[in-house]
Amino acid sequence: MTINELEDTITSANWFSHLGEFRSRADTVSLVSITDDERWDWLPTSRDQEDPIHGDGLRVLIDQNGKGAERREAELRALKAALKSIRSIETRVARLVEGPHDYNIAAQSAAQFAARMAAREIIAEKCGFWCSVVKLYSSGFWPCGLTEEGKLIIY
Repeated sequence: MTINELEDTITSANWFSHLGEFRSRADTVSLVSITDDERWDWLPTSRDQEDPIHGDGLRVLIDQNGKGAERREAELRALKAALKSIRSIETRVARLVEGPHDYNIAAQSAAQFAARMAAREIIAEKCGFWCSVVKLYSSGFWPCGLTEEGKLIIY
């Protein structure tokens, strides 16, 4: 995937249009199939959180290769594309509200984080986890967490 392809994926995304429809696979778990006793952690929803997959390794690698400015530009392009594209969805997605809990802002912020990290993977030439997460967002799902075993949880 290239930065241009990432931007195209983001701008054509069907944000949160298929929530609850994902079917578990070998490396993924549907959120609706998670039981109360299963332990998992949310994926980041704030730009200040650490990347749970790569830590700071990709940024360090990119900076060591003299591509720090390219990384910052790519991350900004991906973030701007996500912000603009997400604005096109309805203000409040009903399936992201459960009783008094409204997950709309968290889901949108997590998508922005994923877009930035996918751009970072592309610049590092290590397209992997975050690039696939952006594709899941584009397909209408919310990749929202990781199990203790490292399986991706998708709503």
